[in-house]
Amino acid sequence: MKDNFERFDMAAFPVRTKWYLRPLTYILSAPDVAKHKCKITKVNVEGLKPPFVLLCNHNAFMDFKVATKAIFPWRANYVVAIDGAFRT
Repeated sequence: MKDNFERFDMAAFPVRTKWYLRPLTYILSAPDVAKHKCKITKVNVEGLKPPFVLLCNHNAFMDFKVATKAIFPWRANYVVAIDGAFRT
């Protein structure tokens, strides 16, 4: 097993989505959300502005696309398990 690989910096700040990519994330997410007939219901969110916490269950990899469409034009920082992002 290779022992000299670069470790993830757990103290680093999250990398934010560039402002000019936000419309692109929506454009790429919207067709799949529509194709799968996902229903987004917003309750008591009139006037809500970031920062806020959006709690979601995880049914599929489509969850990120649904969340992107639901919170547009704002962006998200997804909290995920670091060990799920790399091969062990």
